Amino acid sequence: MKALQFLLFSMMFALILLSCAVQKTEAEIRMEELANNLINSEEPIYLAHNLWQIDDWDIEAMNIKSKELVRGNPVFGNVRPGSEIHMIPAGTAIEYVMFDYRYRGHGVPAPYILFKVREKSKYDFLGMIPKYQKNNQREVSIEELLVRTFTTKTFDELTAGMKPEEIENIRNGTIQKGMSRDAVIVSWGYPPLHANPSLSGRHLYYWKNYWVKELVDFDENDRVLQSTWYGTEGNSVDVIE
Repeated sequence: MKALQFLLFSMMFALILLSCAVQKTEAEIRMEELANNLINSEEPIYLAHNLWQIDDWDIEAMNIKSKELVRGNPVFGNVRPGSEIHMIPAGTAIEYVMFDYRYRGHGVPAPYILFKVREKSKYDFLGMIPKYQKNNQREVSIEELLVRTFTTKTFDELTAGMKPEEIENIRNGTIQKGMSRDAVIVSWGYPPLHANPSLSGRHLYYWKNYWVKELVDFDENDRVLQSTWYGTEGNSVDVIE
């Protein structure tokens, strides 16, 4: 009898622990709602910021964007010489978006976002390398990635109120001194969370590739002050005056 009681108690305790482990916060629930609203939206969907893609491969949420460091250079590990990075512009019309799972290493399925650009015949996959999208405080969920990347706003609505030179930089995938933080996000996307505990701090760290990082400094008015990248060739300013 005592053995049975102990077994029942153990099972109940395990169920309580399991329920606590999977219990979601209000923020997580809200993010899931926003993501599902986008997926099921009857309104047109667009890219919320520029995305960079190596050839036609899967897209990684770090938005690595340096053509010069990819072409003929093995800094991406298994990227073959001659690979090109091309930009999918903010405001691009999206025909289809949903969650999917693909296998990434050791046969373990990882969450991805499957989407289709209206003008393309093939589907693309957007995913995250988990270690780059979390820190001691929190981690970016696949739902948050979807909400960050897709929107019902057109390009004109995304850039409403921005200066003409900011909009031109967004179209070119560049940043410029004096550019607003919001314009930087639309132009370069969201920086990886592991190096950016806050998106509102005086600095944002981006990556040109997995070995070369770029530090964007903002002034007291939340405008770009300067941008410096740090790599094997030393430090170099990489911002348009």
